[in-house]
Amino acid sequence: MSLVDPVETVIEHLRAQADLNALIVGRVAAKHKFGEVAGSDWAFGAQAMQVWLAGGRPRLNTPEQAVVLEARCYGGSQADAWAVYGALVQVTRDTERTRVQVSAGFALLYYLTVAQAGAFGQDQDTGLDMVTCFLNAMVAEQDIP
Repeated sequence: MSLVDPVETVIEHLRAQADLNALIVGRVAAKHKFGEVAGSDWAFGAQAMQVWLAGGRPRLNTPEQAVVLEARCYGGSQADAWAVYGALVQVTRDTERTRVQVSAGFALLYYLTVAQAGAFGQDQDTGLDMVTCFLNAMVAEQDIP
């Protein structure tokens, strides 16, 4: 068995959230894709999210991954970026464990919470407005049936 990817787990969980997906339309990835492919869904100014691993705490006695993720919520304006952040915060209000379909099968997401509230900024590569925040997640190490 291989170790479940916590970033993939969180990204797939976010893609499955209707209110958030109404804004970002599947545009959530570990690396933003603005300007990569002509005609792609990642048009400049589109609302989107970038989520990547920023660290975590080792869990030596339990088969879980306690990770910290950095999330960037993009938009064509501060208001658009804030709307994506607001939808993300609503996702973190869920208190139920979640079974998430990932490439290795199914992952168990114990929780996803906001660790540090959002802050406005501007992406240095694209110049797009964004809200950056940090998230805590707990993901089982092994896939589940």
